[in-house]
This record gives sequence, structure tokens and C-alpha cells, in this order.
Amino acid sequence: MTTPDLPPPSLEFLAELSVDGLREAAQSLEKAAVGREQQLRARRAISFNGAHCGNLRVMNRDQLYSLAPTDRAFREMNAQQKTQVVVAFALQVLTEIRADGREPDAWESVHLMHALGALYGERLTYALTLIELAIEDPADRAPEAVSRIQKELASAATLERAFRDAEARSVAGP
Repeated sequence: MTTPDLPPPSLEFLAELSVDGLREAAQSLEKAAVGREQQLRARRAISFNGAHCGNLRVMNRDQLYSLAPTDRAFREMNAQQKTQVVVAFALQVLTEIRADGREPDAWESVHLMHALGALYGERLTYALTLIELAIEDPADRAPEAVSRIQKELASAATLERAFRDAEARSVAGP
């Protein structure tokens, strides 16, 4: 079954919607959009309008990415410093998600859970990379991967406790 080509919504239309209305419009437009380009236009229009109308808070991904150290700086850190950086980065991402007034979505939750596993396995560079992937803009996420992501998700509170526990274990030593 195909759906008709839909133009992106006008900003005037979106400005009249409540926060719940914006969320419902986003879901409806994404389901109705035929191609990826239409989905991207719909998401961007809704994000743009929500941010400019003050109805929705948009995660500042650039600011979060800037918190990650450069590859060189990370390589020069000792294991405890790397662990602290990974944990601080993950906690800041979770703080930002909570500031949005929501729980991590499936993509964010799965990548943060995998980062936690990498952290416990002392694969710290990989953990940092997974956290960076967790904050990937929804419009840039691989649609095939999004559709396959598991549905058993961790809440922000659960993830925060787990990252804080990992940090405490690192400080206490083996």
C-alpha cells in the first residue's frame, strides 16, 4: 500500500498545535511520508517549529559532541581518567534527555546500554563511540537499524544508576 506524497507542514499550521499536537503530528507525518526525504523534512519542520515556539526543547547535540575529548587527548589518558570521561559524558547525555522531559528513545537506550557494557568490559574508546552514536540526530539514524532495535529499553534513571555504579567501581579499584 502506498500513501500519497505529502508536502511538509506549514509553520503556521504547526504553530497552532500544542506540545501533544506536535508529537501526534510528527508521528502521523512520519507514518504517512513515503520516502526518507519526506520524513526528514517533516522531522526538521516539527523540530524547528517546536524550538522556535518554545513548545518543545531540542537536544543540543553539537554541545554534547563538544564534551567528548579528541582522539589524541583520550589516548593520552590513563584508564581511570578515561572511565571518568566516559561516565561524565553518558551522564550529561542522560541529563540532556531528561531536560527534554522524556525517557531515552529506543536508539538512545540501546546505544547507552551497549556503552555501559563496553565500559564494564574496559573497552573505553568503544564506549565513548557508542555514546556519540546514542546522540545521533534522529533524521540521520539508519532506518534499517532503528526498525530492528530491541524493545526492552532501560529508563534514564536505570542508566544513570548503572553509569554511577561503574564510576564508583573504577574509583574504588579492582
